[in-house]
Amino acid sequence: MTRVLLSIALAALLAACATPSKGPDTGQVTKSLIPVPVACSADPGKKPDMVDTQGNITAAKNIVERSKLYAAGRQQHLDWEARLEAANGCKAGVK
Repeated sequence: MTRVLLSIALAALLAACATPSKGPDTGQVTKSLIPVPVACSADPGKKPDMVDTQGNITAAKNIVERSKLYAAGRQQHLDWEARLEAANGCKAGVK
């Protein structure tokens, strides 16, 4: 009888060690977005030279390079559009 109770107690202790902890998961990355004040400028600056020009696309050696140019050009266009919208917001008095 003592061995049975000891076996049950040992099994319960081992089962308790196998349960997941309730603490924070250290394997996940979290991102916290904190607004940072920046100076408002109504001048977006000079338009950058875009990499996805027809000449660059035509001169690309293969489809992989063309795809990279299209992707980089897309990001450049999105960044430029964001700068223009920010400048328009400053002109309108929106801060």
